[in-house]
Amino acid sequence: MLEIQLPKCIEARLCRFAKETGRSECALVKEALDQYLDDLEDVYLSDKVVQRIRDGSEDVVSSEEMTQILDLKRDGSR
Repeated sequence: MLEIQLPKCIEARLCRFAKETGRSECALVKEALDQYLDDLEDVYLSDKVVQRIRDGSEDVVSSEEMTQILDLKRDGSR
């Protein structure tokens, strides 16, 4: 279990929003943290992917190749 202390202004906003939405403060914090972590993971992991692309260890597809792939799928040929 994790315990945190929030600044009074954030705690007041959270309490007010919880009352306005009929949701618990805990549920709101969990949702906010989940979304924030998703965003952070995207940022940090994208840096790693970019480095692998630069190193040549990540497969890439050019926009021209992707257009051909999508056209084939649209025609049902693939």
